[in-house]
Amino acid sequence: MTKGDRRLFLFLLGGLFILADLIFKQLALFFWIEPVFLFGKVGWAPTLNPGIAFSLPMHNFLTIFLTVLTLLFFVYLITQTKNFLATFSLVLTIFGAISNLLDRIFFQHTIDYLQVYISVFNLADVLIVIGIGLYLLNLKATKNIL
Repeated sequence: MTKGDRRLFLFLLGGLFILADLIFKQLALFFWIEPVFLFGKVGWAPTLNPGIAFSLPMHNFLTIFLTVLTLLFFVYLITQTKNFLATFSLVLTIFGAISNLLDRIFFQHTIDYLQVYISVFNLADVLIVIGIGLYLLNLKATKNIL
């Protein structure tokens, strides 16, 4: 598999994840609007989150602006890396951020739907956390960080 084929595969995989997240968000908004818990405090709990990470308050315009800047930086990083794991982690992060950015543009909130105890989040948040985590682990493994 060539480098271009691997990148295309990663972008298609990222597109699949964002599509799944967008479908879940539509279900949370219009169909499965009542919380359903499977194991005590683990389940489906649709919530509109006006804040950023951990529901910290920030004006929507500023959040959108900073997200776009961050996305541009991550796209730049993808163009500079030859490492498959780094590219994969950046693709996950970018697609997660795009999904949440679309929420902010169209709804002025992110649509969260998965609840684990007191945390409510969405698949895009999971993609962002996994992507950043993998990127940092890869940097450490390749000795590009401290």
